Amino acid sequence: MTGSLLLLGVFEATALLWVGLGIPLLRRKVRPNWFYGFRTPGTLRDEQLWYEVNAGIGADMIAVGVVLAVLAPVLYAACDSLEVLTLACVAWLLAGMLFMAVHGFVMIHEHARRRD
Repeated sequence: MTGSLLLLGVFEATALLWVGLGIPLLRRKVRPNWFYGFRTPGTLRDEQLWYEVNAGIGADMIAVGVVLAVLAPVLYAACDSLEVLTLACVAWLLAGMLFMAVHGFVMIHEHARRRD
C-alpha cells in the first residue's frame, strides 16, 4: 500500500508541476529563452510569436496537469493495479506532450499565414 501511495503522490506532484509551469506561460510572463517554453528558431526570433504560442502551450499544460490531478486518484481508487495506474497516467502525459507539440506548430503556422 505504501508504494502505491508514493506512486499516487508522484503523479499528483507531477500534475502540480505542470500546472505551476503552465501558469507563467499562459500569463505571458516568460521572456524568450533557450530553457523554458516552446522554443523554435521562429519563436525565439519573434517576440510576439513567442508570447502567442507559449500562452497557448501554457493553457495546454494547465489542462494536462488538471486532468492528471483528477485521473490519478480516480484510477488509484478504481483499480488495484499499479501497472494500470502507471500506464494510464504516463500515457496521458505523453498524449498531452504530443498534443502540445502539434498545437505549438499549428499556432506558428497560423501566425505565419496571418502575417502574409
